[in-house]
Amino acid sequence: MSRIVVALGGSALGDAPQEQPDKVVEIAKAIAPLVNAGHQVILCYGDAPQVGLINLAFDLAHRNTGSPAMHMGECTAMDEGYMGFHLAQSIDNEMAKTCPQKQPTITILTQAVVDEKDPAFENPTKMIGEYYTEEQAKKYSEETGDKYVKVGDKGWRRIIASPKPVGFCEETTLKTLLNQHDMIIAAGGGGIPVARDEYGYKGIPAVIDKDVAAEKLAEMLDADMLLLLVHTDKVILDDGTPEGHEVSEITAEDAKKQMDRLKQIGMQTKVAAAVDFAESGMGRKAIIANVHHALEAADGRSGTIIKAA
Repeated sequence: MSRIVVALGGSALGDAPQEQPDKVVEIAKAIAPLVNAGHQVILCYGDAPQVGLINLAFDLAHRNTGSPAMHMGECTAMDEGYMGFHLAQSIDNEMAKTCPQKQPTITILTQAVVDEKDPAFENPTKMIGEYYTEEQAKKYSEETGDKYVKVGDKGWRRIIASPKPVGFCEETTLKTLLNQHDMIIAAGGGGIPVARDEYGYKGIPAVIDKDVAAEKLAEMLDADMLLLLVHTDKVILDDGTPEGHEVSEITAEDAKKQMDRLKQIGMQTKVAAAVDFAESGMGRKAIIANVHHALEAADGRSGTIIKAA
């Protein structure tokens, strides 16, 4: 049995609420076999489409009715609740088909601790919300202090910091639960960003990349494997060119040298997370694989394996 932290992209869960019930069932069919095969699974998922809709709804209500604005941290917490519910229910339904004796999936609201001195706060990069005219963006920026950036001919979008987590408030709880449960959902959307203050912790307006959060979670929980699920079968070097080819296995050191050859959207972040985990401890490995081949990847029969050496 292996302890596996799984990182799942938010787009896999659909871009609109109407899609999500069917998408979640698809994901459950990929994740449940890992647990039924005897692995412990901690699932961390991205939530860009989902939390974006939640935040947009509050923004529109605030500007049109004067209702209170809602920070991104609270929006992430709402998403952790409702997407965690959908995922847990679907995974349990799928596990019950072959292993009805399994303990139910546990969903944990997870606070990701960040350092307020993280350079990301000086250089926000994550775009959220809808597109605005330059006039609107200037007006909203003056009202709230938020930063906006021009995106081609589409207009202006708000940008927000994406710091790296240095830990999770629920570390002890998660480790305790792993003694009793084989399927846990944690750090949804990368976790709810918080920072230390004189009283304990406080919420921080930021979003955390789920691959980075999953890597930190995997280290913290002493996982054997970090499984990053995507929509391609393997990592592709020079994708979209005549030299493009799939990679079945690569060392962490070689992977760092190939970063400029990763053309797929978001792949550099995933490979960087995989490298960090592979180098974090003896025998640890990361695998980047197709979401529909999760069990095969965990068994070493699919995907790209990244090892320390």
